[in-house]
Amino acid sequence: VVCAVSYPLVFWSLRGLEVGFLAFLIDAAVLLAWRAEEAPQARAQWPLALTLSALVLVRDDGVVPASIVLAFLATDARTRTAAKVSAVAVIGALLGHLLFRMAYYGAPLPNTYYLKLARIPLLTRLTRGLVVALRSSVAELSLPIVLTGFAVVARPGDRRVRLLFALVLGQLGSTIFVGGDTWESWGQPDRFLSVELPVLSVAAAIGAEELWAVSRRRRHSLVFAFALAWRAYGLAARDFAPKAFTVTPPIDLHRGFSGLSDLAGGLLVG
Repeated sequence: VVCAVSYPLVFWSLRGLEVGFLAFLIDAAVLLAWRAEEAPQARAQWPLALTLSALVLVRDDGVVPASIVLAFLATDARTRTAAKVSAVAVIGALLGHLLFRMAYYGAPLPNTYYLKLARIPLLTRLTRGLVVALRSSVAELSLPIVLTGFAVVARPGDRRVRLLFALVLGQLGSTIFVGGDTWESWGQPDRFLSVELPVLSVAAAIGAEELWAVSRRRRHSLVFAFALAWRAYGLAARDFAPKAFTVTPPIDLHRGFSGLSDLAGGLLVG
């Protein structure tokens, strides 16, 4: 339900961008990797290998989540064969795509790379990317990120939770490295973060489950902390980022929702 009503996920997908398809491929890769743990037969390896290959073909920066899934597979003796098969498939897809680009376009990298990254200093990209990532984390994704943190702390030995957390961190790192996206002024997570919203939702659901399992006294304290985090949305969405970075949405876009956040925070405190 969270994914179905996730505005940025629906928005970017219906505009014809690849966000929805990438989110589907990442989720499919996670599910197939988990199944490979449970049943590491050879026939279960090829769907995962094909999914990861498609992931890096849709967008080259899909190599980030693909590498994280491969690392997850490689660190378990039961799935190392699946990791090798998938790694060969991913490398083959990347090399094939590279040869095609060289033959057809005469360039080794996508045009968006030259437009977005070439001749732009790394420090400039990292500075703006960090502001964008912090703004989205604080103003738009604070609750699911906090709940994900509870999941990681409550289940320190759970490899699956660590995989979800690593995928979210990977996309945060990607958006920081490239300097963010183009449309942050619209007031929603960018395309690089939106592809991980389903994964983040699953991790947050695990965190909510762990929160419900703690003692009543601790739960009251934690819910109060969530209320404060929710209230921070109304402030951060308007006042967090420097105006020079043009990533703060106009106040009127968030005026109505800030009132809703006040109401939700008050109900949680109550």
